[in-house]
Amino acid sequence: MVDSTRVFALSLIWRLLTNSGSLWVAWTKHNLLRRRCFWDVNDTGSGSWIWHKLLKLWQQAASYLRSEIGNGRHTLFWFDNWLDMGRLLDVAGDSGTQFLGITRYATVADAATSGQWSIRRCRSYHLRAMIARIHDVPAPVVDAERDKMLWRHGEDDYKAWLSSSRTWDQVRERSPTVTWSELVWFPQAIPRFSFIAWLAVRNSLSTGDRTQAWGEHQYCHLCGEPQEMRDHIFFGCPYTYTVWTETIGSLLPRPTQTGTSLSQCSSLGVEQPLSLACFVSHFKPWYIVFGVNEIDANTTMVCIQHMNSLRRLTSLSETECPPCVTKMLLSMAA
Repeated sequence: MVDSTRVFALSLIWRLLTNSGSLWVAWTKHNLLRRRCFWDVNDTGSGSWIWHKLLKLWQQAASYLRSEIGNGRHTLFWFDNWLDMGRLLDVAGDSGTQFLGITRYATVADAATSGQWSIRRCRSYHLRAMIARIHDVPAPVVDAERDKMLWRHGEDDYKAWLSSSRTWDQVRERSPTVTWSELVWFPQAIPRFSFIAWLAVRNSLSTGDRTQAWGEHQYCHLCGEPQEMRDHIFFGCPYTYTVWTETIGSLLPRPTQTGTSLSQCSSLGVEQPLSLACFVSHFKPWYIVFGVNEIDANTTMVCIQHMNSLRRLTSLSETECPPCVTKMLLSMAA
């Protein structure tokens, strides 16, 4: 979520710099920028929280931007990255505007006359190196096309548009691929079912052992066990284990003295595609059992497709079967 929020904020900066024509851009320029450059605005406390977020991300946004010079009228000489050296203001310092005779908010076109660069000579070594680099680039001309703002899509790959997916792939924090990733995330997976499965594998479901830290005592509603834990709900509970035995019993490992855990079953199906599909599919009906109380037609069809063998359990009495499970079974048997 943090990475996605950051990409959203970067996209707002892109809109602001490319004059997207939206009402938000017009309002921001009139009330917050007030004829100033976005790169030269300090956080004074005015504006909304998202505006403060954008100001904090200006350095990261600058690393993704590059300007392609045409006529030079829409590229800032000191603040935009048009020379592949980053911001020239960071190279020359605030005094560089005086040494070179170019104002702070001047465009690249302001630094050229009749197709020739008009920059003062300077004795400073780092400024002379920067000036030499400028003279290596052709000066802009009036009849050239409009400048282009480019966004980084990859290493040395810049496009004239922003790609949220490419940006997210660059800003996100990468972690090693876990062995159970394909058990949870796969092309035909239903997102909400995969999310519940992901929480279960990470042991992040709101089970009794976790709610105790919040002051809430929660027991297993299927068998009455006072210590409700993830492994108990999915495999240790007698009722749950009966469901697994009746549905995919041939795929589950035999219970040990310590019980069967979800981590043991996460290794199933890695080498056998059929076992993988069956193991992943069992999460779908169990989202219904633990997640909702009302079953619609589409959800019932999912249950029928993946757990037809649950018909054997329709003989259970209402006292032995939770209401939500009873309703699901009756819907399937109808």
